[in-house]
Amino acid sequence: MKEFIVGGKRLEAKIIFPKIIKEKKRKTYVLGDITFDIDFWPKIPMVFEIEGSSEEKVREGAKLVGLDWKDAVFVDQARVHKNYYGIDLFEITDYRFE
Repeated sequence: MKEFIVGGKRLEAKIIFPKIIKEKKRKTYVLGDITFDIDFWPKIPMVFEIEGSSEEKVREGAKLVGLDWKDAVFVDQARVHKNYYGIDLFEITDYRFE
């Protein structure tokens, strides 16, 4: 219970948060200061991410695994799901592997 004072009156309110479940599986590989993540989400193909301490390191990581920088996509998972697969992660409350 939370207590609030409104107009001089003490009110109590129960704050209820919706139950939201979103599953993801991740495999992580590290080479120096470059991190390679392979994310597995329900209902979409795997997603490959490269992270580094600088853009130069991320470019180096892309080159190491044979990816062309011009094909890189710089968006978060919510946008990947929505733009490529029509799945709105903000609307789904239960997103699990079956």
